[in-house]
Amino acid sequence: MYVASVIVIFGFSITCWLALTHPLVFANVSADVGYRHYAERLHILPLKAISHTMPFNTLITYVYSLLGLYWFMYTVFGLRKIIPSKGSSSLGLTYLGVFSLMSVLYGPIHLMRIVKQKHYWAVLDQWFTLPFFGLVIHFLMSTNYPKYLNNHLSLFISVSLSHVSYTAALFHPLGFDAVLGVHILLCGISAISYCAKRNSQFGILVLKAFLSCAGFVVLKLADLYLAELHILFEIFSGHFLSKVCDVLQIYYVLLIMEAEFYGFETEDGLDKTDKVD
Repeated sequence: MYVASVIVIFGFSITCWLALTHPLVFANVSADVGYRHYAERLHILPLKAISHTMPFNTLITYVYSLLGLYWFMYTVFGLRKIIPSKGSSSLGLTYLGVFSLMSVLYGPIHLMRIVKQKHYWAVLDQWFTLPFFGLVIHFLMSTNYPKYLNNHLSLFISVSLSHVSYTAALFHPLGFDAVLGVHILLCGISAISYCAKRNSQFGILVLKAFLSCAGFVVLKLADLYLAELHILFEIFSGHFLSKVCDVLQIYYVLLIMEAEFYGFETEDGLDKTDKVD
């Protein structure tokens, strides 16, 4: 897990270096910049100290890092001492540790996008979204094809391919949207196959993750339209609510990963994660 974490930090660092030191390379990438793209307009007075323009959209960025930090610490100091109910202890810790660490790193990136409203921060915000889905795709597919994908090398390749796929945004204004759509579609297809081989508890968690993902996409796209419906959405905007769904999406994915490798805790102490026929 520690080696994988170092690789993730290194990869994110290289990505930041590319976007921040060579902004002209990404100048033609389509990314919303400017407060006109956000519906949040009104403030609750005490929150002005946090962000003069969009306090709730600013606050949610910290939740990404706090959630990720909690799960990373829980993985290192909690799950590391537990014998997994199935699969490889090393691989299970890697999934949980790396995914939670990615959430920790994503928080500051999204914060800078909200506060600075600069194009290169918007590029990084888009870019860092893809490896999240890349890791989830590999996790789901590795459970369906363990003989070929249940190893650290294929995980590294999968996440790296997701990272590199962002180059599609350099060639077409909708390149990022297309690549993100493909990632979400692959997650959905893999999740259906995953649920078919597991009991209802896994199905409920996957459904919650899927609904969170749907909320993330729909609410973000509807941000400005919701503000026209009611003034409340100029405080708790669609963009803010979409990020709440995004945080929930990360949380449920981590729960699914934990349950896959370490089982569900029950009152009678029995594990109920056995696959169903």
